[in-house]
This record gives sequence, C-alpha cells and structure tokens, in this order.
Amino acid sequence: SPGAPIGPWVWRAAQITFELVGSALLLVIIGSVVIGTITAQRRRFHADFTLRSLAYLGASVPTFLLGDLVLHALNPHFTERVGGGFTSTGSWLAVGPPTGGLENWFQHMTLPVVTLALSFIGIYSRYVRSSIMSTLGQPYVTVARGKGLSERQVLVRHVLRNSLIPFTSLLSLEIG
Repeated sequence: SPGAPIGPWVWRAAQITFELVGSALLLVIIGSVVIGTITAQRRRFHADFTLRSLAYLGASVPTFLLGDLVLHALNPHFTERVGGGFTSTGSWLAVGPPTGGLENWFQHMTLPVVTLALSFIGIYSRYVRSSIMSTLGQPYVTVARGKGLSERQVLVRHVLRNSLIPFTSLLSLEIG
C-alpha cells in the first residue's frame, strides 16, 4: 500500500539472495574441484571427455533455459497455469520464495541453487583442470613422487594446494 515501509521487504529479498548465492557458491566450489580434478587426472579417457563436454554444455546454455530444463527434469509433472500461478503434482520440488523451515527451504531453493551452480561449475572446472595440469608438470611434484608418496598424497598435499590459488582468486570475483 502507498506509504508503507519497504525496508522489511527489501531485507527479506536480500536475505534470500544471500542464501541463494552462498549455497550456489558452495556447490560451485565442490563441483568445480571434483570435476576439474577428475578430468585432469584422467586425460584422454571417457570420463575426461564426458565431463568436459557436460562442462562446456553447462557453461554455454543460458541460465534461464538451464533452469527450465532442470525444472522439468526434477519435476516432470510441473505445469504453468495461464493466470500466472504454478501447479505441481507428485513432487517435493516447490517454486517460489521459502516460507520457513529447513525442509521448506530445500524444496524452494533446490532449483535455483542447482541451476545457478551448474553454469558456473562448467566455467570454473575448466580453470581447475588447466591449473592442475600445469601443476602436475612442476619439479616439486616429481620430487614428491620420487620420495614415495602415493598419488593421492601428491594430489592433495602438493598439486591441489597450489592449483587452487588461481581458482580462488577467480572465484572471488564472482562473490561481488
């Protein structure tokens, strides 16, 4: 209504936005590191080709189209009514802002968080992959292998630790 304060509405919208971006950023970090590491370790294998193809696809598809595809993949019974309302039958997925509670939050935030994260995972997994591949050729990695460390120890202690520095600096630009 005219003259009503808008501060509470703006604060609630900002809170939902922070939750959305924070959750998506967490998924981006986990997904990018896992996919980038797998594709760097398994170069020229089927897993590398498949995951890189999916990463390119996720980065190239517009977010609104990706959201619609994810919506219909997670909830095939979803329909939009002509009056602007949404209906969904037989699914746990809900559309709209969360109203309260952890289960309700997951129902309402799953689709936007996954959609936003998939686009960025496609972009940042390529950065992680190239950084890991360049780090694998460094002399200290060869020395670590020569000392008898397992491939997993070399990857976690030496390669990932140094490869995630450029990834972190690039990802920090997305926070804004």
